[in-house]
Amino acid sequence: MAAGRTLVTGARWGVLGTESIVLKLCAGRPTPERVRVAVIPRGGGDYGPLGAHRASGAPFVVAPSSMAPTTALARVAVAILSAMLAFKPLGRFMVRRLASVHPTPNGAKREGSFAHARVQWSDGTARERWLRAADGMLFTFAVAAEVAARLAEGQGRPGAYTPGALVGPELAEKAGGHFLLEPLPQQG
Repeated sequence: MAAGRTLVTGARWGVLGTESIVLKLCAGRPTPERVRVAVIPRGGGDYGPLGAHRASGAPFVVAPSSMAPTTALARVAVAILSAMLAFKPLGRFMVRRLASVHPTPNGAKREGSFAHARVQWSDGTARERWLRAADGMLFTFAVAAEVAARLAEGQGRPGAYTPGALVGPELAEKAGGHFLLEPLPQQG
């Protein structure tokens, strides 16, 4: 701030996807009690619990992840595997084996990347919404380009911001996202 510079963090699918929905749902409303956000990436993405917390001010924010195993069995298996890999010869062998794996696509394709947010207030009122983009990575590139263009035009403010905090939720639409009011269609 003292240098008069603008830093934009989290200019990517998960952060702006979830943050923009939360900003829309919370506009003109008091601070919510609970927020839950999630993303379903097609071409890449991540989660935005910090963007959702900053956007809403809610004391309780949840952002589940499909990126890490969470069952009790998976936690035990990871602990055992970690101990086994600490033995260097076995660790090197496993790394070579893993590097030789060539996964094959399963043929299932999702039509787009989705972000979801559900906001709940202390009176029990809850609102939710979806954001859809054709591809999370393409959305990320568009967000970065749009933020860079706005900063080049002098639209920044000194300090550190997430993209939604600097520009607003309309940035998600400018980057190719579409807000959906109806539930996400079931995929077969």
